[in-house]
Amino acid sequence: MRTGFKTLNGFTWPETDYECAAVAWAWLSDLDRGIAYSKARTVALQAGGNCGVWPKALARHFERVYTWEPDPDNFYCLAQNVTEANVVKFQAALGHKPG
Repeated sequence: MRTGFKTLNGFTWPETDYECAAVAWAWLSDLDRGIAYSKARTVALQAGGNCGVWPKALARHFERVYTWEPDPDNFYCLAQNVTEANVVKFQAALGHKPG
């Protein structure tokens, strides 16, 4: 593991992050409620992949998951934490115009 990172709940995580780490797992129940509304479960689009907690959870329910994370440290963690073949990861942000 590169320096500047720690292991948290089995995930690689930036040492400097305390805000997302404090809530990433706590809000998984919100994700579960949303998943219940999806009947086909073929594709999930997930913006703000952070360190991978939600994309990894979505991978268990959907045939394909696309996730975007622009921050380089978070994307490094996302790539380390989410190795499921059905998850496509992009180091980019989503928005209404290029830039």
